[in-house]
Amino acid sequence: MHAVEPGDLLRIVVRILETQVLPATEEAARATLLLSVGILDNLSGRVEERRDLVTAREQRDRALVESVPERIRAGVDGAGVPVNRALSRYLRQLAEHPTLLTEPDVSAWLERCRQALLRQSAEEIALMRPTRYLHSQRSRS
Repeated sequence: MHAVEPGDLLRIVVRILETQVLPATEEAARATLLLSVGILDNLSGRVEERRDLVTAREQRDRALVESVPERIRAGVDGAGVPVNRALSRYLRQLAEHPTLLTEPDVSAWLERCRQALLRQSAEEIALMRPTRYLHSQRSRS
């Protein structure tokens, strides 16, 4: 037996609910079941997308940690800790030593951090796009 990806498993559940359960459901319970199917349908596509986003974020964070200016790196022990914790330590170092903010290489690094956060936010927001069920319910209204 082979492992089934979570998104594939959710798609199987959605297909079973759509083809076998919905047709046999009384009208009173149909709206609730449609909502449940819509949520599962939404999750099925998002599971893999979310995993991919986490991987991309880890790569961006690693690149940011590797490119930390020496002025920031010198005052922080970032070795041997997870990348996100090292990044937090470097940012705290800046908060504790605001004079570093005037350095051109620090400003450039902070701009890369800002761009990474903007990309991450856009990717996270894209995960919230409506499902086909939400679209079909809106068109009925």
